[in-house]
Amino acid sequence: MCVGESERVSAAEAAGVCIRQLVSALGDTSQTGARIVAAYEPKWAIGAVRPAPVEHIAFICAAVKEWLADQKLLVEGQVIYGGSAGPGLLSQIGRSVDGLFLGRFAHDPVALGGVLDEALRLGSPASNTHSRHDREG
Repeated sequence: MCVGESERVSAAEAAGVCIRQLVSALGDTSQTGARIVAAYEPKWAIGAVRPAPVEHIAFICAAVKEWLADQKLLVEGQVIYGGSAGPGLLSQIGRSVDGLFLGRFAHDPVALGGVLDEALRLGSPASNTHSRHDREG
């Protein structure tokens, strides 16, 4: 589920926008056992030369992760970031996200390889989740 603010606002305001979007989309979350991936992508950062500031991304993603964790009926909630996300960003935003989704950088094999190498080097939650599913299956 993609969430994000249309215009550049403070991180606290943007987090509120994202959580309201999740509340609206999920309704009463009466479907138990759901797994949600919230993809945070501020509309103003799409196609930008640089992604949103690292502090902005980290604050919003942490707030969304906390909100998802508080939803008792969800089995799992993860937060990924997109919005001019490319090589080097995952190292900067650290554990505030569970992964990235890529736009134009996914079309460049060198950039994509750089992001994948970075995720492996950091031991990203996404690679841990993949391994866990392999063991369960």
